Amino acid sequence: MSGSPSRDHYSYSVYADPSTAKNFDRRRFGGPIGQMVAESQADAVARFASPIRDRTILDVGTGTGRAAILLARAGGRVTGVDPSEEMLAIARVQAADASLAIRFDVGDAHRLQFADRSFDVVVCLRVLMHAADWEGCLTELCRVSSRAVILDYPSARSAALLESIGRRLIHRFGARTEPYRVLRDATVARARTLPKVMVHEHPKNVGYGGNQKTCYRLAVEQGADIVIMVHPDYQYTPKLIPAMAGLVASGLYQCVLGSRILGGGAIKGRMPWWRYVANRFLTAADNILIGSKLSEFHTGYRAFSRELLTRLPLDANSDDFVFDNQMLAQTIWMGFEIGEVSCPTRYATDASSINFRRSVQYGFGCLKTGILFRLCKWTPVRSPLFPVETQRAETVTRDTPV
Repeated sequence: MSGSPSRDHYSYSVYADPSTAKNFDRRRFGGPIGQMVAESQADAVARFASPIRDRTILDVGTGTGRAAILLARAGGRVTGVDPSEEMLAIARVQAADASLAIRFDVGDAHRLQFADRSFDVVVCLRVLMHAADWEGCLTELCRVSSRAVILDYPSARSAALLESIGRRLIHRFGARTEPYRVLRDATVARARTLPKVMVHEHPKNVGYGGNQKTCYRLAVEQGADIVIMVHPDYQYTPKLIPAMAGLVASGLYQCVLGSRILGGGAIKGRMPWWRYVANRFLTAADNILIGSKLSEFHTGYRAFSRELLTRLPLDANSDDFVFDNQMLAQTIWMGFEIGEVSCPTRYATDASSINFRRSVQYGFGCLKTGILFRLCKWTPVRSPLFPVETQRAETVTRDTPV
């Protein structure tokens, strides 16, 4: 059996909140989108678990018992477990109202209290994305099942992934953290239901760089002293946020990067080889042209101070992906120091990424930025990206292994 994580993990405290339990079904399955999700979920479970009649079924993370009740109505002998007694209380009432004999117990997916191969089928819906140790949970699900394990997990483009990341950050930092995101479509509706989240919807697509300009402006207007930017594709762990924010808060650095290269995180996380080669080449070229010593320029995990964000000429930057590269070049141009921490990463087959053509455009954009930086340093060439009046003392970049 795998060990249980700390009860401080948000997946325990959030779902133990009586208000969460009371409004759970309405918030998750209310409205046309929620009904569509509920119906597709029910169809998938029924199809994969078939035949259901007389089978022993364990519903892990049963919550308010929605899936358990569906399976019991189809003739299954169902047991539901959940760490939240508040959720289970609602599940018991709903099962009783439906005249169904379902056993509901307090239980943890990280350490199930059942013997090996105790159930014909194990169902686990919308749990792993919230688990502190999803691999340990998966081991437990397989251990207690004799026939099949039915589970789901959001793709990198799923609105559900936003909910998981947002709750992890909010629980860890409470009122001290405000995630600023620019979202669209179904993700906007989901984001508006999350506590302590400011949502801004652009009337049209303003591009990757344009989104960041909006996010930084909103964060500064709301009084943020430190702003963390992390790509929402789950390549980067949010556990480094305290370290990165601490380095900025200490005054040592105005910018801190989570580097996938330091410590070998990119290789261990299975970064595609062609991306790794391109990353190393472009970073080497940038270091030569700009005069820096960063391990990588292309991470999607960055922390900035308020002072830096208010001084960088961000409006002069591209609205496309090269915005990130221009922002770091401007930081170095102005003499601000950049720190780096080693960051583990992981790549999934459905992870969000730009296609090859856009990658090539991004690469040439990075080289163009580096060349322009050098020309502005050595020649009378001037550019709004690198205003002469903003230069400060010579910068030093430092690595901070974590």
